[in-house]
Amino acid sequence: MPLSFPAIRWREPQAIVALLFLCGLPWYHFLGWQRSTALALVLLGLSGVGAVMRRQSWVGAVYLWWVVLVLGLAASVRPVESLRILLWNAFLPSLMFFVLVQQRQRSTVLLQAFLVAILLLVLMLSRMAWQGVDLQVGAPPGWRHYPGPGLSSTFLVLAFPVAWGLYRRARAAARLLPALTLLAIPWGVYLTLNRMAWLVLALSAAMLLYATMRTSWRRSRYTVLLILLVMAVCAGLAWKTTRVRMGETSLGQVYTQDARHGVWRYWCARIPSAPWWGHGYGIRVEQAYYRDLGGIASVPPALLPEEGAIRAHAHNLFIDQLVQVGLIGTLAWSAMIASLCWHFLRLARAGEDLAWAALAVIMALIVKNMSDDFVEFAVSLTFWSLLALLQAGIEGGRMEAKKAASSVARAG
Repeated sequence: MPLSFPAIRWREPQAIVALLFLCGLPWYHFLGWQRSTALALVLLGLSGVGAVMRRQSWVGAVYLWWVVLVLGLAASVRPVESLRILLWNAFLPSLMFFVLVQQRQRSTVLLQAFLVAILLLVLMLSRMAWQGVDLQVGAPPGWRHYPGPGLSSTFLVLAFPVAWGLYRRARAAARLLPALTLLAIPWGVYLTLNRMAWLVLALSAAMLLYATMRTSWRRSRYTVLLILLVMAVCAGLAWKTTRVRMGETSLGQVYTQDARHGVWRYWCARIPSAPWWGHGYGIRVEQAYYRDLGGIASVPPALLPEEGAIRAHAHNLFIDQLVQVGLIGTLAWSAMIASLCWHFLRLARAGEDLAWAALAVIMALIVKNMSDDFVEFAVSLTFWSLLALLQAGIEGGRMEAKKAASSVARAG
């Protein structure tokens, strides 16, 4: 299938809004664009949500997660703020899955639109670097849509499996866009100087190389060699990134100088005060809880150099979950993610390349956020939307295969 934007029936509002939504995802300060298009999509696709929910094997885990988050409002230090963040960061993004998965006939087009946005993001990073803008510090007024190094690298690693999936599915000229994206993403990651992104790219590449070559046992040794080569290259680039950011330093110094260790210790010490339900959903609520504790006065003297990072949040997905929603909420979220993994693993074992891409997206979200926590509105929307469109592509492909088989049977 060639690059197929003209294939959309422009009279269908849902397809048009979905295109605008996906093109606006990776851009900072486009909050109004993201929210308005997301709400419009939900309203346009709401009529089909019930049927979609019934055919998803893991939907019970989503219901459980929603119920636990709502019940946890009673324990929040800022219940109104927790409710607002729950609606935007958890409920709406996961609902987007059930809306976008209806786009079975247009999933390829919509994923292409997202890859175009990712290429534009890499171009913006390149131009900023060329003009001497320090991507670690932030963007001057002329670059106000720059999401920052952490968010930019998160969008890039989430897009990598999608580009691979589209490349595997497409033919001839239609492979140009995903191929360009696969080449551009490592360059964009290097510009952000984000070390964790290299680990994610290494793991994604290893998983996707296995998926590509697993059907031929004769290629198994080459697969192993390729995976080892990719791991070595990514490790080298991660170390190069570390040297650029921190100068001449040893591995021991990298470990001891990282402020995250102090941040993790501080927030882990807060978990026992509300172990079951946490202190309230949302990083903004976590920051309010920090202020309630007395702010800088609550920070042990040995951790004062990291006080700015402590004030932000725990910089780890699972520690943040435990602080915000406690053990019950963390287990509910983990059960939902495990259900998603099991669902896509079954499809992957049946030979669906897009299911392997979905598994890599889930892995990328988790691993990337082990050293930070960017699973807020834009990233959560991106995660659920990509999973939905990959699932839609799988369902659409199976529908086309059934139609082709029935046509052959009738012709015979």
